[in-house]
Amino acid sequence: MSPFIDDRGRLFGRVSVVDIIVLLLILAVGAFAWGRFAGDEAKMKDYRMEAFISQTRVPLLDESNIGDTVRDEGGAVLGRIESVVVEESGVDVLPELSGSEPADQRVHVWKGSSTVFKDVTIIIKGQAEASGTDIVVGGTPMRAGNPLVVVGPGYSPKTVIKSVRVAK
Repeated sequence: MSPFIDDRGRLFGRVSVVDIIVLLLILAVGAFAWGRFAGDEAKMKDYRMEAFISQTRVPLLDESNIGDTVRDEGGAVLGRIESVVVEESGVDVLPELSGSEPADQRVHVWKGSSTVFKDVTIIIKGQAEASGTDIVVGGTPMRAGNPLVVVGPGYSPKTVIKSVRVAK
């Protein structure tokens, strides 16, 4: 054998080589876990989100809901409602055609507004984990275009996120 390892597999006659390998493996796993869970920690920051409800018959939300604490379906707190904007929905109406019109006139769509349907935009301010380009609430990334159910006292409309950004 070599002068470093004796005939019983011990380094310098004191420590077993197997023990050293096991110790190094434990240290490597510990370093990996520390880097994974404590290395790039997200910071809690204020954020502002616009959620949109398209063409609802009865606007569930109005100015009386400002200040309500709202959550997502999983129960994570999204924040408080800062403002609610209710507008008439736009509608596309095809004109009545007799069939004798040229083809370019038949595809014309008249844009109008509905007196029945309303579009609602909800502005929510809250705190979320912000790291890099992601804003995460309750483990769910908030991204423009994603659907979101906003749950408040007595209402839970399905919305679409219009925009989300860190508040300044």
